[in-house]
Amino acid sequence: MKDKAMILVVDDSSLIRLAVSRTLVAHGYEVIVAEAGQPGLVQWESRKTDIDLVLSDVFMPGLDGFAFARELRNRRCTAPIILMSSKLTDDNRWIAEDEGFQLIPKPFKDENLLGLIRETLPA
Repeated sequence: MKDKAMILVVDDSSLIRLAVSRTLVAHGYEVIVAEAGQPGLVQWESRKTDIDLVLSDVFMPGLDGFAFARELRNRRCTAPIILMSSKLTDDNRWIAEDEGFQLIPKPFKDENLLGLIRETLPA
């Protein structure tokens, strides 16, 4: 049994990736990052048995967050998926809820993200 949960962080903003990664590492999580959906899939394939949770932006070039999350599910990913977005609409809230993904609006406070992760990760 490993002592730290591993989180895959996928976001096209290097500032968001850095800020989120620093917060997660400071609170005892292991973090791997990807700058978009396709590289996120590569990371997933190489570390899928280690990844406990996926945290992804919704709006990214190429494979957006919804398509990325769906592809993870197609690849039998059972890890919880939390989607982040600064452009939340009723439509993407509905899509996330309908497909079983958590959604957190950007910007968010560290404690809100950490609380959602703690609630979402299996004990």
